[in-house]
Amino acid sequence: MPSLVARDLRKRQTIYRRWSLTAGVDLPLGREVGADQLLTHWDDLISARHAVVRWEQNKLFVAQNTNPLPKNGIFYNGQQTQVFSLIPGEGFVIGRTVFQLDPVEIGSPSSDASRSNFVNPEMLLTMLSPGGEHLEVVDSLLQHLQDRELDIAAFEEKVVVQLKRVVRRADFAAILRIRDKKIERHAAAGDLGICQPLVL
Repeated sequence: MPSLVARDLRKRQTIYRRWSLTAGVDLPLGREVGADQLLTHWDDLISARHAVVRWEQNKLFVAQNTNPLPKNGIFYNGQQTQVFSLIPGEGFVIGRTVFQLDPVEIGSPSSDASRSNFVNPEMLLTMLSPGGEHLEVVDSLLQHLQDRELDIAAFEEKVVVQLKRVVRRADFAAILRIRDKKIERHAAAGDLGICQPLVL
């Protein structure tokens, strides 16, 4: 079973909490829920009972509490949303906290050592466009690489456009170059939306 990981929005390496998810169980999320639920006491921008999550059919279903309606929304895929579902590897934001659905290898014990940030092939197929379109894109890019008069800047642009096209839920794709602890964005496609202040 996967786990839900709560991280600081600005300092992603800071993990506040990790919860194991059990299929078919509704878990309230907020600052005043039970200790055996998704208690988020560290973030005062999260309401007392902000939302309810449920792991089912390899997806995490999230519903914002509507009675009373929280002052701060839930942001998923760059949009403020009240009801949505996500797959392992995806996440959502409430207040100053990012909640990420972290996959665990199937059949492994639920210990911290067994947790993985990698997506298994079955999950990857649900994230990519259907019908083998992603294979066509890879083949097209490989053929372009064989061109002796390759324009690197044009190739980088083509890569990000194709990535954005085949990764179903991607709003943004980019190629970054890291040198001497400096990050430069070389090519990008899509719209960052509300995440603009967090990205180069």
